[in-house]
Amino acid sequence: MFLSKKYRITRVISLRHGPLPYEKVAKELGIDLHIFLWSSTRVPPDPQEIETVFALMRDPQHVVLVHCGSGATRAGYVIARYRILEQNWPLEKVRKEMSKFWHTKENVYDKLLAEEFGKH
Repeated sequence: MFLSKKYRITRVISLRHGPLPYEKVAKELGIDLHIFLWSSTRVPPDPQEIETVFALMRDPQHVVLVHCGSGATRAGYVIARYRILEQNWPLEKVRKEMSKFWHTKENVYDKLLAEEFGKH
């Protein structure tokens, strides 16, 4: 995991299904690994899980890497949420950034953003 050394990542939050090929290496490097089995087509059924991910991201003791399958839906959503709540970005600025990474308004996470922070 060269990224852990280059960027000094100390925590990884995975939002994807399936085995993680780096799980053993992450543990060997002492990386704090959190796995959430989020679907790319359904929001997590427990809203508390979203808050847990957000709390893990906000921990100032860690440099955090968040990922999912492609980074467009699940990871895009939590990064957008971080930008809105922690960096005071407006929803439209967040959406503009997300569109650069193939996030579209047609997915369930964009609808969740709209419910939480504004309109479509």
